Amino acid sequence: MLSYEQALDRVLQFETPVLETESVALRGILNRVIAEDQISSIDVPPFANSAMDGYALNSENFDGSQSYQVSQRIIAGSSAELLESGTIARIFTGAPVPLGANAVVIQEHASIASDGRVSLSGPVRLNQNIRPAGDDIKKNDVLIPAATVVNTRGVGLLANAGIAKATCYKPLRVALLATGNEIRNPGESLAFGQIYNSNYYLLRAELELLGAEIVECGSCGDNASQTFQALDRASKEADAVITIGGMSVGEEDHVREQASKLGDLDFWKVAIKPGKPLGFGRIGEALFFGLPGNPVSAFVTFFLFAKPALKKAMGIHFFRNLSSRAKAGFEYTNKGARTEFIRVKLETDGWGEPLAKNYRTQSSGVLASLTFADALVMLEPGQVVASGDSLKTYTL
Repeated sequence: MLSYEQALDRVLQFETPVLETESVALRGILNRVIAEDQISSIDVPPFANSAMDGYALNSENFDGSQSYQVSQRIIAGSSAELLESGTIARIFTGAPVPLGANAVVIQEHASIASDGRVSLSGPVRLNQNIRPAGDDIKKNDVLIPAATVVNTRGVGLLANAGIAKATCYKPLRVALLATGNEIRNPGESLAFGQIYNSNYYLLRAELELLGAEIVECGSCGDNASQTFQALDRASKEADAVITIGGMSVGEEDHVREQASKLGDLDFWKVAIKPGKPLGFGRIGEALFFGLPGNPVSAFVTFFLFAKPALKKAMGIHFFRNLSSRAKAGFEYTNKGARTEFIRVKLETDGWGEPLAKNYRTQSSGVLASLTFADALVMLEPGQVVASGDSLKTYTL
């Protein structure tokens, strides 16, 4: 049986689909993956401008004992004339600094006489309160490198450089198939022995957050023929296929056998808890992930294996889950022979350091533990955790 690290390496070494690209307008670019470096064609700001409301002057001629005539008034969005020698300009935030001026004195340090002349208090430094051209972005700067997901700040940065559209990878098409005779959709009535299909909606939401295009497959019962047909159809319509349930060795578990008929499974067991019956490989031309049916097992295996693999397939450069360290705020022993991932909430101790608190039960069927948790703690086989120990965590 593969270890967690061995299985993850196998998953990430698999050849991924080559996605086409398309031009995406700025209004629709949030959460898309940039396919080409986005380079600024301009300086931002394109001209030197005032950082404050005040008065623009030539600092070399400043004399705190004299008063000045105001020769022009410059507001944001207007143009400025050459500053007349011996005068100052009334200027407002964002307005262009006139040629001949090299400093701005804020209006709080100015006094205006009855004849309109202005006295300024110093000292006055060169380029005081002036934002130079290119202070934010310089022409030919790389704003967003290729293989990056555009977040809200990235949208603003592109707009700041006047970029109205960018080349992005087309969304990865992912088919999601839940299996089991017992599952029903929320809103339907339940007969005895039936449960609601929480796994499908949980993982569908995860895929939406990733920016994947979801190929609707619904669900199928525990039937070999139905499972084969559903997998065959999904593999022809999607770049990746994710199934939930049916990966164990019971008589009613058909996913592994039918997936093997359509392609090749690279592995189907991993030495982790929860999530041992995890399958990975390819069916047709699509990547295949066969997740276990218990809710926590399905989520944990999706997070640990499918999510980084899908991010890589989407063209994202930094696709691995981020890990960090936190102090244990609990005691626990991994009594098994598998690497265990337990659900924790990250808080802070009295010194502001990360502190992990575990959920009351680590059962793989307790979906409520996932709403409690915001991280997973990785424990090696036999590891004994004492309060205060440093633990490896993965933020969910």
